[in-house]
Amino acid sequence: MLARNTSLNGKLAATFAVLILIFLSVSAFVYSKAAAVSAASEQQKRSERLVNQIDDALQAMLEQAVNLRGFLLFRSDSTYGDIFANRERMLKAISAARETAAGNSDFLQQIDGMQKAADLYFHELAEPQSKARKETDMPVDQIVKIGVNETKGQLDGFRQASAKIKAAAREESTALAAVQADASSDLRVTLLTGGIAAALAAGLLAWMLSRSIVRPIVGMTSAMGRLAGGQNDIDVPALDRQDEVGRMAQSVLVFKDAAIEKLRLSGETDRMRSDAERQRQMSDDQKAREEAELRFAIEGLAGGLSDLANGNVAIRITTPFASQFDRLRNDFNNAVEKLQAALQSVGRNASAINAGAGEIRSAADDLARRTEQQAAAVEETAAALEEVTTTVRDSAKRAEDVGQLVERTRCRHAGNREVIGRDQQHHRRDRRHRLPD
Repeated sequence: MLARNTSLNGKLAATFAVLILIFLSVSAFVYSKAAAVSAASEQQKRSERLVNQIDDALQAMLEQAVNLRGFLLFRSDSTYGDIFANRERMLKAISAARETAAGNSDFLQQIDGMQKAADLYFHELAEPQSKARKETDMPVDQIVKIGVNETKGQLDGFRQASAKIKAAAREESTALAAVQADASSDLRVTLLTGGIAAALAAGLLAWMLSRSIVRPIVGMTSAMGRLAGGQNDIDVPALDRQDEVGRMAQSVLVFKDAAIEKLRLSGETDRMRSDAERQRQMSDDQKAREEAELRFAIEGLAGGLSDLANGNVAIRITTPFASQFDRLRNDFNNAVEKLQAALQSVGRNASAINAGAGEIRSAADDLARRTEQQAAAVEETAAALEEVTTTVRDSAKRAEDVGQLVERTRCRHAGNREVIGRDQQHHRRDRRHRLPD
């Protein structure tokens, strides 16, 4: 029950946690064995290095003794230098061995014994004999006796100490090799058993996951496929689960109820579609009738306007339009009637204007006659004034005041001529207007 109510994330997390715990346990054990093998291998290398260093020190010590005997016999400078060179080589090897054996008191004690034997041999035997051979002419048999008693057994002690160290180091190396073999064996067994255990655990967990996740999801997929195919009477599995599969089942149940509701609404939709189609048909019929009525009204108005444009102001639209358009017909008839009345009024006003124009034309004729008479009188006056002007010009030098008066008289007469000229122009224009009549 707990597994059914645990979320998928929880199941996966628990599964991976178990696998990780198994792998960590196996890895920790393997690491410990590998560390033991590594430590044993390192210790074994140190033992082998110690043996090599002790061998190097022993070899340098023996070569130092051989070089001493050779120098005593042949008194060669190169052999003399080799004595001290091998001494330095031996000291370096012992110092390196002391560092390698750090932490092992037995080895350090034996190395100290080798150091003491080597120092005693060098300072009490090798150095005095080589110095005596190099700096004096003492016989060789006497030089050979220098320090023999003080250094007796030191070279053998050096050999024995080095042999003991090498034997102990080899035993330790053998023991470490055994430890390495055991650790390697344990490591192989651990890897084998851990791999088998991890594989079994992974298989078991995969089977549990399959039962708790994969199989319900497969069933849910099948149900969803049937529901998508139109089978609305399916049984939705895993509704009692509280995990993601249960929530998925609830969602599928919602889809199932929605599909059933969709079928119910589909019937209502078809019915509503049929009602809508009938209403659309009725609307189309109504629209066709309205378009026919509108077209009839437009054609009637167009005919009336055409007759009106041709000058027939007596035209009237007598055929009634549809109720919503009949007002246009009445407005058109009223407008044409008012236009006809206005045109009749204009005609009457035009007759009155024509009569007034005749009277004006008669008065203009009379004015023209009077203007001609006045023009003749003006011409006579102008002739008289011309004579007076000539007379006055002759006597202008004698009477300036009279000249000024005559000048004013001329100005007045000039104004009268302009009036007469305008009257003549009016008379001629009136005559031109009368000629067509």
